[in-house]
Amino acid sequence: MIGAYFSGTGNTKHCVEQFVAQCDNNSTAVSIETPGLKEALAGHNMIIYAYMQSIGMVNDHTTDCFVFQQISQKKRHI
Repeated sequence: MIGAYFSGTGNTKHCVEQFVAQCDNNSTAVSIETPGLKEALAGHNMIIYAYMQSIGMVNDHTTDCFVFQQISQKKRHI
């Protein structure tokens, strides 16, 4: 597993590092600005994309999850 984050987005690095460490002891977190990121991502079958989730581009919650409903309601008001 590898976590990718935008380096200039507050505590996203910390959050991604903590998340991937809890899921897999051999996981790593890298900035999208890292040279060679493409090669690093190619070697993993699971990629955590925290930034897209944090800004609401992606809603991966199941439809019966309370967070899915909250996000869906906020998007309607934009």
